[in-house]
Amino acid sequence: MERSGLKGQQHSQLTIVERIKTGRLTAAAGSTKLQVYDMDFGWGKPCKVELTHIEGDGAIALAECVGEQGGIEVGIALDYNQMDEFVSIFEQSLKLLNI
Repeated sequence: MERSGLKGQQHSQLTIVERIKTGRLTAAAGSTKLQVYDMDFGWGKPCKVELTHIEGDGAIALAECVGEQGGIEVGIALDYNQMDEFVSIFEQSLKLLNI
């Protein structure tokens, strides 16, 4: 690790392993800067993009919002019960914000 420029990082790796064990680590994928809706592989631009590599519980995917300047799409992977709870909390939060 010292030769690769990661001197002292062995302690942060332990922290990551501990967070994985306790479920306190969230993986994030994608970026609003990737412009995934502007890609064309020969059959036209996509209407909807899903990042399939966020299969783990609690993973989050980000992309720019199609059709809305400056908006973002957020995808989240949760198990069935957690998703129901998330939707409930999310809807309550939107009501509090008057959206």
